[in-house]
Amino acid sequence: MPDFGFVGASYTTRSIYQDDQECINFYPEIDPTKQPGSRGIVALYPTPGLVTEIELPAAAEVRGMRALSGLQYAIVVCGNVVYRINQGLAYTQVGTLTTSSGPVSITDNVMTSQGLTAYIVDGVNRYYYVVATNTFVTLPSTDGDWQGAMGR
Repeated sequence: MPDFGFVGASYTTRSIYQDDQECINFYPEIDPTKQPGSRGIVALYPTPGLVTEIELPAAAEVRGMRALSGLQYAIVVCGNVVYRINQGLAYTQVGTLTTSSGPVSITDNVMTSQGLTAYIVDGVNRYYYVVATNTFVTLPSTDGDWQGAMGR
């Protein structure tokens, strides 16, 4: 078989019956010591990837996260558990949601009378967390499930 000079999987075809390959998260590097057209002139190397910085105890999907104003803390919802993470990557469980799947929206407001407050909505309920007092509250629903800003 002739050598076509392919480095690796780098093309896609319109037909599913043909060999369909795609190169994802690799970058080519040309060996300057080799002559153009020779074998092995180009190699594919993987991207560096990600480094695990923190593992939360809840074995569930991360439904949402947000760095709060001032960048001192982040709020992360993992499953039905709400965590506060500080700059040193230490986490503290601060609350529990009534739902355990689906996306959540998180925002914050530093201009409240209580100071920095995070607001969380999960499509069913709404919650808030006051950082200064470590207070987590589920807001009562007086008119059914809350649908605001979830885009569903």
